[in-house]
Amino acid sequence: MEEQLYSNLAVKQSSKQKKHNLSFMDSEKPNLQELRKKDIRLISKQDLIEAYIQELKALLDIDTLEGLTKALLGLDRTLEELKEDLEIEMISKCPNLNSLYQKLSPVLLRAYLEKNRVLEDSWLEAMRVAIEQEIIALS
Repeated sequence: MEEQLYSNLAVKQSSKQKKHNLSFMDSEKPNLQELRKKDIRLISKQDLIEAYIQELKALLDIDTLEGLTKALLGLDRTLEELKEDLEIEMISKCPNLNSLYQKLSPVLLRAYLEKNRVLEDSWLEAMRVAIEQEIIALS
């Protein structure tokens, strides 16, 4: 299943290797909620990206499809709330989940077609793959 999921994405690293490399959370960097508490005028694009990456890394620790889905939707809501707080020139610099959703779509479709694993496990793995790819793209 895993090899088939990655074959169309040209990603040959195993999920375990990537998760090992990405699972380290930098406790010194704020997440998006903590960033919202700062003076919004002092937030840079780099601050936004680093906080977004922290949020994505936290998603990788969720073990259930339902929990991951709820957390992903919560992250989407947090990003929208953050955009409301930002000044006009920073809104376009605020990360969003569009890229993640674009990466997720083919992986989920491939997982759905697989018959050798339970559907929920396949979708959970597909979501993790897309999140890991988003972190790599941002790093």
